[in-house]
Amino acid sequence: MDAANRSGIGFLKDERVRLAMAHAIDRDAIRREIVPGGNAFALDQLCVPIQVGCAATTKPPAYDPARAKALMKEAGLENGFDIEITTLDRSRPISEAISGYLAKIGIRATIKTVTLPVYGKLQAEGKFQGQNYIYGSGGIPDTGQLLSFHFNNKARDYAHDAQLNDLVGKAESILDDTERNKVIAAALDINNRKVYVLPISGAPQAFVHVKDLVIPTTTLNGYGFMLNMATWKK
Repeated sequence: MDAANRSGIGFLKDERVRLAMAHAIDRDAIRREIVPGGNAFALDQLCVPIQVGCAATTKPPAYDPARAKALMKEAGLENGFDIEITTLDRSRPISEAISGYLAKIGIRATIKTVTLPVYGKLQAEGKFQGQNYIYGSGGIPDTGQLLSFHFNNKARDYAHDAQLNDLVGKAESILDDTERNKVIAAALDINNRKVYVLPISGAPQAFVHVKDLVIPTTTLNGYGFMLNMATWKK
């Protein structure tokens, strides 16, 4: 969400509006009914459990349409507003579901589907009011990398939260795992509380293998698994 108002939409600067949008979206229903595969896992923080440092102490706002409408009224936006959601073709079905939920609290969302090169150009130019996309962390099992992808960078940061950006920068320079994970958790919690990026769902994963092969779950990622870690059943 363009909380930094790079696009000029204005409404999303208000934390109450971002909270209202989050409360309006049934993330579990989208995960079950829209995300293909039928086995996607819930995502309650801006990372997946197998990534180092993925340990927020909070969760995103729960699905609560009544609370969403109350927040919109509190923000003086009972009649809603218009917003454009930019998405890629592969995530358009999720964007359509999101727009349907937002319509129930008066937010009129149109969906703009673009190619990846156009997406990157518009993002860097600050043209996104809202954006919905799938990101696989570049195959890197580290939450710090994921945070630095979304925040504390000129092209992709649509929050411009000084405290959050400071934590993301610190995480990049701390070598002690325990201390680094605390910093990362604090950054994840800020994102959950202020709803800069709302995590919707993990991606479904399916691996075809013979029944005698043992694949440790810690080796799984969006690009496959580490063959050298697989073993045969004894």
